[in-house]
Parts: sequence; structure tokens; C-alpha cells
Amino acid sequence: MDVFETPSPEPARFDPAEEAWVFSLYADVAAALREARLSAESARAAGVPQPMDRSAHMAMRAEAIDLF
Repeated sequence: MDVFETPSPEPARFDPAEEAWVFSLYADVAAALREARLSAESARAAGVPQPMDRSAHMAMRAEAIDLF
């Protein structure tokens, strides 16, 4: 495929390697954005791990740097 060629849209699919849904059709993207079950709030309620805050991240980095 040419690097400037736009790939053809495909049906929605789950990519197990990325552990994520892949959407390329406009209608699928629009529907997913309206789906409450795909919101960050529903992920928090389901216990999905969330990104750590900056202070926790910096503390982890400091610990890792001390190991080297």
C-alpha cells in the first residue's frame, strides 16, 4: 500500500493484541462515542485500572532510577 493511500474502512473489530476495539467507519465511531458503556466513568465503575496521577508517577520513577 502506498503511504499516501487511505485504507478502506473495515467493520468494527476487537484487537486482542491491543486489547481494544478498532473502529474505522464513521457510523461505528459516532455510535461508540454515544455509548455510555464505553465512557471513562463506566471504566472506573467497572474497576478498570486508571492512569496514575503525576505525583504517584514521579515517585515510581524515582524508585526505579534508584535501582540503577
